[in-house]
Amino acid sequence: MTLKLPALDEVLAVTAERLTAMTPVQIDYMNARLSEEHYRLLEEDGRRFERLCTALGEEKVQRGRRQVWPLSPDEARRKAARLVAEPPAAVPPYIQRYDFLATVETYVSRIGRALDALNALDTERERMRPAQNLLWGEFRRRGGWSRFFLVMNDNGHIHSTDSPGMCGSLRPTTRINWLPDLSGMTVEEAVTKFEHNLCSRCFPGAPVEYRERQRPAEADDRCKGSGSYVELTAEQARRVSKFAACPECGRKVAVTSTWKIRKHPPK
Repeated sequence: MTLKLPALDEVLAVTAERLTAMTPVQIDYMNARLSEEHYRLLEEDGRRFERLCTALGEEKVQRGRRQVWPLSPDEARRKAARLVAEPPAAVPPYIQRYDFLATVETYVSRIGRALDALNALDTERERMRPAQNLLWGEFRRRGGWSRFFLVMNDNGHIHSTDSPGMCGSLRPTTRINWLPDLSGMTVEEAVTKFEHNLCSRCFPGAPVEYRERQRPAEADDRCKGSGSYVELTAEQARRVSKFAACPECGRKVAVTSTWKIRKHPPK
């Protein structure tokens, strides 16, 4: 039977001693609650970042098919902190276009409030960190146990990890849900509990009928780095035509709009 996720305050108050008496299912229900809070903060972070950019008077720019803010979150924070510490002599013209009554005081005050609201989310994340460390510590103390995660999209499938570093088909932005009811089960036991396919990379030994059909990870005519996701610098991201070093062969290769290395031959 599916249990109800515990209250956040209950998870944050957990102790190492209490965890030793809990089952993997109970522990992973706590992890699922922290994961839910993580996604809530992530969505709120996006909204508050938008408000900060608006307060600064930034305007979105076109990059490929998307309109994005010209500043990264860190750049926006630094600019806001600088303006709050050293207010400008006059309200920027692009602010006056939308608010002709704005003064330097109101302009800086809006920026300060938006910056404080964004920084407050960091405090909330830090509040969760001790509980996250305790839960992870108990998992390691027991030598780990099986876990199952569902990708939240139309053709979502089951993974054995939520880490992009452990499964190449996951991305840092992939939204996943914990399936704590299945924690500690064998694959054979777990497949009787759900209708979704298994990721063939996470579960290479699972029965074929339960595994997601995937195209081979590589072909003879392409470098192994083709299709890899890369992090671009702010300067690279601003360019219409984006290039980055392939993590496999090191060559400079074109990058797609979703920051994937385009297909290219092996070195």
